[in-house]
Amino acid sequence: MCGGCFLKIIAQPNGEHLIKIVMTLLLMSAAWPIRGQFGHFKGAMITGVFAVCSLLWLKPFDRYRWVLGRSFFLGALGFGLGGVLGYGQLVELCMNTPVILDVWHAWMDVFLIGMVWSGLGMTYLGFAWSEKDLSWLDMIFLLGPVLAMVAVHEGFDTPESAVLLAHLGLLHIYNLVLKRSSVVCRVGFSGLFGGVVLCVAVLILWAGHQGHLFGTWWQLRDQFWGAGIGLILVLAAKMSKNEIPLSQSSSIQRILEALGWLTVLVAVMGLNAGNVLHYWFEKGFLNSESWIIGRWITLGLIALGVSIWFYIWPRYASLKVFRALFLIVFWLLAILATAKEVMLVGWQRWEPGFSWIALVLVILSVSLIGRSRFSATS
Repeated sequence: MCGGCFLKIIAQPNGEHLIKIVMTLLLMSAAWPIRGQFGHFKGAMITGVFAVCSLLWLKPFDRYRWVLGRSFFLGALGFGLGGVLGYGQLVELCMNTPVILDVWHAWMDVFLIGMVWSGLGMTYLGFAWSEKDLSWLDMIFLLGPVLAMVAVHEGFDTPESAVLLAHLGLLHIYNLVLKRSSVVCRVGFSGLFGGVVLCVAVLILWAGHQGHLFGTWWQLRDQFWGAGIGLILVLAAKMSKNEIPLSQSSSIQRILEALGWLTVLVAVMGLNAGNVLHYWFEKGFLNSESWIIGRWITLGLIALGVSIWFYIWPRYASLKVFRALFLIVFWLLAILATAKEVMLVGWQRWEPGFSWIALVLVILSVSLIGRSRFSATS
């Protein structure tokens, strides 16, 4: 059924619709390697923010402008949780073993990690985009296990994928029994295909490493996985196209709107910028005075986040403003991701993945600035 849904989406004769799909895939194919430059929870939040930005192409903006704050907050939190799952050693094991069946257990772990990571991110987005009230009980189920994991695992140092899988299952049981939101069910279900997406990305890497593929293109693992997440977002948008998210004027909505913009500018921009500055400081590239400047930059980001939430967005909540904010965040994160090593070692540290990020950045910038029809406006 879902395979047919993908085919139906891609086979539509509407050229503009196909362009929107391509733009979403390009966006996520750049978001995932940017995430990889920062890593862990703070880096994975980038994926959640860019997943929300896919609304620029996949959803009518007027329906979603008032739920962007909570979408940023929950999207970053959901995808950020997956970032605590390490998979580097598993990928190395799968890639270096000539016979796949010899390490079938490692491939199953890769599948589980991809499914849980994508499933959590899309389920959290489902709650943000739900056609039903976002209640305090919802927030207990969404945030309670997260806070418990922080306490038990001391900041996500050694979490088990089984714990996050149980959390994912608990969210869907809660939705089926109490909340009963079709958007949570559909959007969250689409995220389960993340296991297949990660396995395909690792399979391409394995085939190239074993000499079955020509060239070096197969090394762009994160780009393939990111594009796969883009396909999942396309599927989620298709499965929930008739649902309109409920915009509330309650206290919880106002709190989440504030948290959302602060998440983008402080938790995503601030923490990852701090990650780069701290890395440079440890390597001796910056002195202590430069590090103090970084703290002032963080305070400035906090002030900007508060001003956007309190003044700019309530008065100028337009697609044009959203595009501008998106491009600013995208450009800054892309520059930080590529400069992290290049500034220390020089241009010899440049990777093919950096070229891909730069290419996507230019394409998306031109499409948003030059031709508004590439965005979902109706």
